[in-house]
Amino acid sequence: LLDPKKIPCQKGDALFFMSPSAVESFAMMNKFDTELDYYSIGETTANTLRKKGVQKINTAKEASFEAMLHQYTIKNN
Repeated sequence: LLDPKKIPCQKGDALFFMSPSAVESFAMMNKFDTELDYYSIGETTANTLRKKGVQKINTAKEASFEAMLHQYTIKNN
């Protein structure tokens, strides 16, 4: 069940997506901005982001939120 919400974002923010349906829900009320960093829990979610036009996606090495945070930490240190 999708529950779209408007999410205020600004340059440098990072968005973490845990499922393809989360991508779909976000897309209903928000735009994908090239100024943001996008993180995906896995390849299926990353493919959904690509279909929405997102080119730079940080995909976790394993399907867990901790792995996504690890990707974020590596990129931002």
